[in-house]
Amino acid sequence: MEAPNLALRDVRKRFSPDEPWVLEGVDLVISPGDRLAIVGPSGSGKSTLLAILGLLEAPTIGRVEVHGQDTAGLSEDARAAIRRDLIGFVFQEHHLLPHLTALQNVLLPVHADRRPSREDVARAESLLDQLGLGDRVGHLPGELSSGQRQRVAVARALIRKPKVILADEPTGALDPGRSRSLVSMLVDIDPEMAVVVVTHDPAVARALGTIWSLRDGKLEPADRT
Repeated sequence: MEAPNLALRDVRKRFSPDEPWVLEGVDLVISPGDRLAIVGPSGSGKSTLLAILGLLEAPTIGRVEVHGQDTAGLSEDARAAIRRDLIGFVFQEHHLLPHLTALQNVLLPVHADRRPSREDVARAESLLDQLGLGDRVGHLPGELSSGQRQRVAVARALIRKPKVILADEPTGALDPGRSRSLVSMLVDIDPEMAVVVVTHDPAVARALGTIWSLRDGKLEPADRT
């Protein structure tokens, strides 16, 4: 049986010994093709959970596994390589470089190990077009609306064909129509890619299909809450 892309095993997290646990005994398996929404009140640790899944934070206790292998003890270079090759991130803030065009921002992850090819450029243009930005490829972030900047960030996350997309409130700056379009794209673009979305939007959560709820440090299927 193929190992899952990512797995959390009894993950616990707190930021100092004097603070309460943000996560308590979280278990989560993410396999190819999964579509997961994580919901919960503000401050419940959803963004922390996503950062641990993406190897941006280390758990205080517990294991983060990639393809069945424990990532504890990996060098930062090794962790960065996993993030580059396996994971696409969409953060609450778009983090676009202001002096680069939309197209150049989308291509940034490709520059990590090679010069973008014509195929890379064509894919970037296609992603922007699918996100309704076909006429904005040459625009700087300052010339785009907040929703358009967020859609550029989504295209950037997809450019390297990741195995897993981790998205933190990706539709927060979008109107309902654009939200539906973006979620549909994430769901449909690659049936083998896993998608994990942290959201406060019930419609977005329902569109993903499988909903988990994080409350008081515990992650459980939403139908148990």
